[in-house]
Amino acid sequence: MKQPFIIILAFLFTASIADAQQNNDMKKDKDTCNCRIGDAKDVAALLAQLNSWDKNELENYYANTYLCANCEVDYISSGETAGFVEAHLKCLQSLGVSVIWDSDKKAFRETGNIFIEQSDLKIWNEKGNIKTKTLFLFAPGANPDNVSINSDWQQKIVVHYNRDGNVDSIAYIDGKAKATTATTIYAYTGDEKLGKENNSPFYTYRKKWLATNTFVETMYDSSGAVESMTTVVIEMQDNRKVITEKKWIKVPEELFNINIEGRYFFDEQGRFISRKEKISDTPETEETNSDLQFDAAGNATKSVKSGGKIILRQYEYYY
Repeated sequence: MKQPFIIILAFLFTASIADAQQNNDMKKDKDTCNCRIGDAKDVAALLAQLNSWDKNELENYYANTYLCANCEVDYISSGETAGFVEAHLKCLQSLGVSVIWDSDKKAFRETGNIFIEQSDLKIWNEKGNIKTKTLFLFAPGANPDNVSINSDWQQKIVVHYNRDGNVDSIAYIDGKAKATTATTIYAYTGDEKLGKENNSPFYTYRKKWLATNTFVETMYDSSGAVESMTTVVIEMQDNRKVITEKKWIKVPEELFNINIEGRYFFDEQGRFISRKEKISDTPETEETNSDLQFDAAGNATKSVKSGGKIILRQYEYYY
């Protein structure tokens, strides 16, 4: 049995509710057209009833049947748990509710406002029809007033977007050698985003949207085995966007995974201000971000992070 990892997963079902002949415990309230399970027919009652189930069974069900189905992790839950959970999540979906599994409280909770603009640009609140974004990363301690794109940057990252606002490619360029060290090319099919690195014949990255505010990113090695998986949930809390990611990384030849939880925080204007991170059992760390300059579209062209790290950005737009 591998060391349990903490997950956060918002799971939004799109299947229709089974009729009474298939599930005698589920029936329709004809007056409100709302789904009902037993005596529970509103959101609060359904969540309370769902969270009354054994907490470990709930967490193990998701670890085993969805998040880590191919991770060689033995999380066992009963078939009774699966039926119970799926019935409640379908019922909540019929009421227009998306829920998150909160690993700290070991309970489901309702998400904030549902995020519906799913492009890479919209996720991070970048503005305009960006064609290319070039980032220049400088060593900590550099003077923000003296750096420029012609200064001695450590790394340059060039990101190309298609007209839908999704990334087509990313190139990483070393500051000393002034040579490209890695390139990732992306392709889109249905609701999936696939990526492969350095002209590899194999796709090593997969992104799939589960709901309007939830997606999963999976990394594979050259043999097709899962190396890491990240669940990302986007929601609004007190009129501010919060992006939460739960990631596990498989450690070869070891009996455990590295687990990373990261949270990205934005201010009321939608600008990224900080990221908190916790790696396995280590203390939580925080990195802040201050945007100092902006272009005409409102995108940050100069930012300083805690520790003195400086980023300059150049944008090219579709017209």
